[in-house]
Amino acid sequence: MFERDCVASEPMLTAFNESVDVLRQLGTGVVEIELPPLALYNATAFLIARSEGFAIHEKTLRERPRDYGALARDRLTIGAYIRASDAVQAMRRRLILAETTTAAMRGLDAILLPTAPDPAPRLGELPPYFGNQRPTYMRSFNLTGQPALSVCNGLQIVGHSFDETTVLRISNAYERATPWRARRPQLQ
Repeated sequence: MFERDCVASEPMLTAFNESVDVLRQLGTGVVEIELPPLALYNATAFLIARSEGFAIHEKTLRERPRDYGALARDRLTIGAYIRASDAVQAMRRRLILAETTTAAMRGLDAILLPTAPDPAPRLGELPPYFGNQRPTYMRSFNLTGQPALSVCNGLQIVGHSFDETTVLRISNAYERATPWRARRPQLQ
């Protein structure tokens, strides 16, 4: 997923590979799988989230738009311009992506991948909403309804639907084997 259509940066790939090495040392078998392009997951999720968000908030947006901040208002209003046929096609595509992801995971306990293609920006350095930031790798699993967890170094662990227990067990084993639990940021 992060190797073709949205290649992870060197720092993220290094952190990811180090994480996988830790899990291998703990006895985890690792195989590569192929998933549909990240852009397909993201476009599908975008259409569904914006159309559903507008449908839920439409009345309040029309009657009391100032109850929303500018960013929320912008995100929700986009949904007013999505055609019903596009929203329905996106919901169909969501089912196909969920089935494809489940099939790719057959015989596996989890998917391991970075959380995002780039390290998180520092607070105060976040790009504007419509900026040029690259998509994260998390939205795919929000779309498919699978449990996903990110540990402190940006490793994402994704499980089968309704199998949060396995995701938590893997992350717990990883964190016990690394110093991440003990690290705390310096507050100024």
